[in-house]
Amino acid sequence: MMPGKKAVILIGGMIMVVAVLSLCVQKPEEGAPTIQPGKELKLSDFPEVFSESTLIVVGDNASEVEVQAANEIAEYLEDETGNKPLIKKYSEVSEEDKRNYNLIIVGASNSNPMLRKVSEECTRKNFKKLEFKGVNSYWQGTGKGYILILENLWSTSKCMLIVDGYDSSGLESAVSTLLNTDIIMSINNSGILVKLESSTRIQTLPVSKLSKIVAKDIAAEYLIKRCQTIPEDSFKLKVSDFGDYWLIEGGCIKLLVDKNNGFVEEVKS
Repeated sequence: MMPGKKAVILIGGMIMVVAVLSLCVQKPEEGAPTIQPGKELKLSDFPEVFSESTLIVVGDNASEVEVQAANEIAEYLEDETGNKPLIKKYSEVSEEDKRNYNLIIVGASNSNPMLRKVSEECTRKNFKKLEFKGVNSYWQGTGKGYILILENLWSTSKCMLIVDGYDSSGLESAVSTLLNTDIIMSINNSGILVKLESSTRIQTLPVSKLSKIVAKDIAAEYLIKRCQTIPEDSFKLKVSDFGDYWLIEGGCIKLLVDKNNGFVEEVKS
């Protein structure tokens, strides 16, 4: 069952989430709102961009917690937008579904193959690669999960929301955070990572900060090979925003790390 109340560090607000609903059907509607191709989506766009033609996807062997999570999101969208999404298992989702719907992908650990498909597609397209690398590297463990909104990888006019947990408690924490309107509306970012600190506390971290952390690790590994020495303290490497790159200073040479694909370039003096 979902946690009754949790204080979320981001705003210190209390969350109450209790609901179990039946699966329902919604067909794509003509004239449904679309997003502008290339638009940088933010979590504060939820639930508006999922107001119509939305499909929630769970794994074929989804647990009770995962099914409950999908139903809670569906009920929330119905209350907020007047339209209740369709919920399907992964094996029931067609290529046409991927193109025609705004997708919400819900899962815990490796139970939903759709999450792997998205990750593979993002890697192939070098799309938010640093963020996915960070999610895979840093936020695996008990009570951890993340929420990420992005352009639908199969249709640029649609969008996609990933609600993932490393385990059941991580998924519960992610859903509880997603359904707290005050939190989501305050996030000027494409995603957040969540970590269950205790039965009443959830820690959150914007994915943009995670991307910065991953860039520092990539740079530290590069500097060890390039300089043939271990940096005195990799934690003291300075990371600055430099447009499409992270500028890394503090090693034997300055580096630029591409925010999208993690490629490293040396800054010539």
